Amino acid sequence: MREEISIIKSGITLFFITLIAILLLVTVDSITKPTILLQKELEVSKSLKTVLPQAVKFSEKIVGDKIIYYKGLKENDLLYGYAFISSAKGYSGNIELIAGVDLNGTIQGIKILKHAETPGLGSKINEVKSEKTILSVIKGEKVEEKNIPWFCEQFIGKKISNLEVLKTASENKIQAITGATISSKAVTKAVREGIKKLRQEIK
Repeated sequence: MREEISIIKSGITLFFITLIAILLLVTVDSITKPTILLQKELEVSKSLKTVLPQAVKFSEKIVGDKIIYYKGLKENDLLYGYAFISSAKGYSGNIELIAGVDLNGTIQGIKILKHAETPGLGSKINEVKSEKTILSVIKGEKVEEKNIPWFCEQFIGKKISNLEVLKTASENKIQAITGATISSKAVTKAVREGIKKLRQEIK
């Protein structure tokens, strides 16, 4: 009898511990979620200028409570192009990015928003290469540094027909990152599928 009571007490204790843990998780989530969403909105807002550099302002196409795409406008509210958020599964998880295209479907820029790819390999999708060399430092030469990841820069000026990943250098296609073909293909797929979806939305 005592053993049964002890088991019941243990069960009740475990139940309340679990309940408290769940309530704490829900509370923390409700507190942090608005902040996380705000941070993401700010990140996207800053990124729009990167992927549609000639636009002076942006407007959103919203369906329900979801942003479908962004319009980039030039002076006098002339339409310059569209930006969209897209994602695809990489090596270690989803890679999320924002990309912009002009009215001819030419990519104006892409920016990685989120990824969990392997450091030193897949993480190179977001790596900005330094133009400095040992010689330039010794000579004291001023070298203009780029702020666009070299992998993302490949997409600029290309159209959907060029979005094919190759292991060798190519002006018309996308060169894969050495040792990170899966990550390279995931970014390329996200851009390609995003453009296809955008075309359907703006018809």
